[in-house]
Amino acid sequence: MTSYLAQAYYCYKGLFTWLSWPAYISNVFLRPVLFVVMFAILGRFTRSSAEAQEYMVGMAAYSIVSIILAGVTQSFFYDRAFGTLPFLFGSAVNRTTNFFSRGALHLPNGLMSVATSLLVAWLLLDLDMSPDWLAMSSSILLIGVASTGFALFVSMFAVMFRNWNNSLGISLGLTLVLTGVVIPRDELPGILSESGHALPLTHGLAALRESIQGANVRSVGDDLLMELAVGLSYAAIGALIFRLIEAQSKRNGTLWLTG
Repeated sequence: MTSYLAQAYYCYKGLFTWLSWPAYISNVFLRPVLFVVMFAILGRFTRSSAEAQEYMVGMAAYSIVSIILAGVTQSFFYDRAFGTLPFLFGSAVNRTTNFFSRGALHLPNGLMSVATSLLVAWLLLDLDMSPDWLAMSSSILLIGVASTGFALFVSMFAVMFRNWNNSLGISLGLTLVLTGVVIPRDELPGILSESGHALPLTHGLAALRESIQGANVRSVGDDLLMELAVGLSYAAIGALIFRLIEAQSKRNGTLWLTG
């Protein structure tokens, strides 16, 4: 545990470039709140107040994915770009411990983002909330866990390719469009609607929306379990790819797909 915490701290401290106060506050707090406000206004003027409520909760939940995905992905990319990743592959450190430690301190950022966004939506935008607090807290936490697992998986593409923004942008775009954040999944074409099941946030967001209106843990339990399963699956696949990248780099003397 000591090794895990130490690696989590040093990876976060050394490889997360948003740790200056202006960058941290703007990315973790201000940007998510502005997205919630923007989509709340959009929903009210283009559809209805009920749609605005859906947008507010959706964008608040999406802030978890966006901050965790960006933070973890850049951590792996800068490990490669700064030339420190080969030292990791040459060391005796436990690879699984190091891999999973990358997301540990980004998860709290995601939780703070959604908490701030929901608070602002409630205080300033008249978000209708009568929550079951246990169900709502569980939904938010599991969205964060699933997002962390997904981020660890996506980060492997940032290790293999030079431009980490491509992997980040595609992943964020898919999550925004296919999980029901702003477009109801039942309004998407069949294959796109079904694709949402394979992404984090889909089931957690459904649980969060219901729990904010008073549904208890038992009512949203299936969605919570599915959200957890999605996140753990991505994390396991990401850990396997990480080991394959190491094996390939040792055989070839270079990282995979560096072009």
